Amino acid sequence: DKALVFLPGVGKTTLASAIANHQDLRNSFDGILWADVGKHTDLRSELEKWATDLQIPNALTSQLATLQQWQHMIRETIGQRHVLIVLDDVWHTTAGEEFKNLGPNCTYLVTTRNQGVAADLAEETRIIHPLTVEQSLQVLDELAPNAMEVVRRDAALTKSLQQIVENLAGLPFALNLVGRYLKHENREGNVERLKRALTAIGDAGALFGDNPKAQ
Repeated sequence: DKALVFLPGVGKTTLASAIANHQDLRNSFDGILWADVGKHTDLRSELEKWATDLQIPNALTSQLATLQQWQHMIRETIGQRHVLIVLDDVWHTTAGEEFKNLGPNCTYLVTTRNQGVAADLAEETRIIHPLTVEQSLQVLDELAPNAMEVVRRDAALTKSLQQIVENLAGLPFALNLVGRYLKHENREGNVERLKRALTAIGDAGALFGDNPKAQ
């Protein structure tokens, strides 16, 4: 079992999704089950989703009155099948353990922001680090190539963008929002429009980093 650990927004869920959907990996399992195990997870709701994915007839699930009965039904249906189970954004060890008891022959991929939870639930932990400034700029180049070309031709815009990227601290989710916004605001190389866009982004972007304005 493996766990991916880091801050929210760094891309744990995206990476877990990419892993789960890799064709070669999918072919190695009898199926894939995904559970959103947040801070206030609803275990029964997640098990109901699993019941649908496992094609358990409504005639059977309609007779389940307690959480324990739901767990027993899911466990019996999974049986000895080799299923990849993704437990996303686990906050508490006990919540993760509730799901890990449902598949004795399954492989688990856990994402969490807590290294202690990762150590409790997985044999191997992988820390997902934020992107470097260079990697962040590459992401923006891919998302908004035309806007980035205009920015790089203007020293003031380049300086503003550099500060924004540093404030975003390499979080892919935030970079994705910035890239899409720059693409939307770029109009035929209008420098003034991009300047206003970068100012708006900068005011919000300071919240993502250690900039004193965010304190």
